[in-house]
Amino acid sequence: MTVRTKAPRNEKTPRPDPAQRIVFNTTAQFMCSLAPELIVLEASPFFLRAYGRTEGQTAGARFAALVWPEQAALVESNIRKLTPEHRIMTFEQDRTGTLPRWQQWAIVADFDSRGRAARYQAWSQDISNWKLSEVNLIESELQYRSVVEDQHELLCRYKPDWPRCTIVFANDAY
Repeated sequence: MTVRTKAPRNEKTPRPDPAQRIVFNTTAQFMCSLAPELIVLEASPFFLRAYGRTEGQTAGARFAALVWPEQAALVESNIRKLTPEHRIMTFEQDRTGTLPRWQQWAIVADFDSRGRAARYQAWSQDISNWKLSEVNLIESELQYRSVVEDQHELLCRYKPDWPRCTIVFANDAY
């Protein structure tokens, strides 16, 4: 279920090796192969399912418009800033109201001998569970701090460095 554009590939566009094809078609990541014009050449089956797209809707479409319709021009502008010296960009995306909610993206540019973009590879993974754990940890810490700091009893924590007993925490009442 690999998506291909109907137009023939540019002869200068590098072709992935067979091992890359297996990964591309079987991995549980959102993957796309893009032409220098940032048009989708191929999209992984997982990408199509995650974005609710068909092969026909994806083949030949502008990548940024599919993934970030409201910010397509900004995203394309940033992708075009990649150079042979700085050919990788990574970022996280919060897609509030959709699943998966949080994604971590990486876009890698391949350049020809003249330093022009020959192809882009974009992939993303769902980091929602990690982000939710992070948010829960922060909320839990805030709740703990509010309980400890708002108590009227004297609370302190100290190092077990007897006889010194260095205080490392004391609430306002202490």
